[in-house]
Amino acid sequence: ECIVVGSSAVGGICAKELALRGVQTLVLEEHFKAGKFHKCSGIMSKKGLESLGVDLSGCTLNAVRGARFFAGRQETKVESSTDQALVINRQEFDEQCAREAQQAGAQYQFNSFVTSISKTPEGSFSIGVGDGSKQFSSKVLAGCDGATSAVARLLNFPKMEQKDFVLAWEGEYSAANFPEKHLVHVYFDQSLFKGFFGWAIPVSEERVRIGFATRNFAAAKQSKEKFLQLPIIRQMLLEGKACCERDFNYVIPLKVRPKTQLGNALLCGDAAGMVKSTTGGGVVFGG
Repeated sequence: ECIVVGSSAVGGICAKELALRGVQTLVLEEHFKAGKFHKCSGIMSKKGLESLGVDLSGCTLNAVRGARFFAGRQETKVESSTDQALVINRQEFDEQCAREAQQAGAQYQFNSFVTSISKTPEGSFSIGVGDGSKQFSSKVLAGCDGATSAVARLLNFPKMEQKDFVLAWEGEYSAANFPEKHLVHVYFDQSLFKGFFGWAIPVSEERVRIGFATRNFAAAKQSKEKFLQLPIIRQMLLEGKACCERDFNYVIPLKVRPKTQLGNALLCGDAAGMVKSTTGGGVVFGG
């Protein structure tokens, strides 16, 4: 009755909620398993995450009570007496969302990259994956397939322009030295992070996620090089002795797509631009 395209957190939550309501649901996921493969900063509102009804016990790594904000030589701290945000293992969270969807009755087809969508004479969607040798059909289609959504492109939803996104980079470092495990760092410098900011997120006292986003796509490489040379970052990374376990680039939508529903097709999550405009976070709003 409904096909969900894409199975990171939002796709898994969408499929679970459909299945719990008795809707026959199939999830098509392009990879061999669910998830964004850690392509996310993985820090989210504690209250927001808990509202989604997903079991967090196996994916929570740290709890954060506040932040230090840096702008030039100015610095300020905002701290609560209680935990406000959770640092999670995003891949494990995505896989947990998929497990809960399957437990609710949703079916999954992995290694199924959507390459074509057409309407049948009866008004259903005919969806081809891979080379087109496999076809699926459903009455309703939910595109939960991220900022570069194939569903949005194939069904001619209004396009998002480059100006509607920021380009982000993040690296996760081990053997680092983060001074306060319960505070994140936020860095404001428009010469480096045009239209956005940089961050450092403590996973533990010795592991940290460092990243930034910018509207200036062309200058992202130079911004990364200069960011990593900032004295506070060099100190955190022990003058280059910390080990970068993984790093990645990704785009974050900063606005809602002009139209998120066309007939029986609906976009959710990053595909729809369902994000918090101040941080680009999309899991809670999308979920």
